[in-house]
Amino acid sequence: MIKAEIHYIDNSYYVKIDGHADYAPKGYDIVCAGVSALTSAFFEALVSSAVQESCHSFRTHTDDGHFSVFLDRIKYKSVDDRVRCFLLMLGNGLASIERQYPDYMKLTVFDLPSGVNDNDTS
Repeated sequence: MIKAEIHYIDNSYYVKIDGHADYAPKGYDIVCAGVSALTSAFFEALVSSAVQESCHSFRTHTDDGHFSVFLDRIKYKSVDDRVRCFLLMLGNGLASIERQYPDYMKLTVFDLPSGVNDNDTS
């Protein structure tokens, strides 16, 4: 099962996605492929928008079956608004996968600011 968490704490964001869906054999697993595509799009949006230059700290970790990113104290409201949009896209996409494949995907959203937490499934 894939377990995803999205957190907001004191002007900082944390996303963690762990596991494999095991919906189908490797290379044929549409649940893993969907989560991977969303995660890649989210990460590329952060990087291409130069979000890391606007944070006190920007940390990422990827490994087989693991992705995490921590954005600490975003300095500018415009960048924070952009990150919220990216998180909304990621959260909505993961929530959609969770609704379609509840035995293979679990999303938990914690304490996001107004407007981002609309699809909280926790």
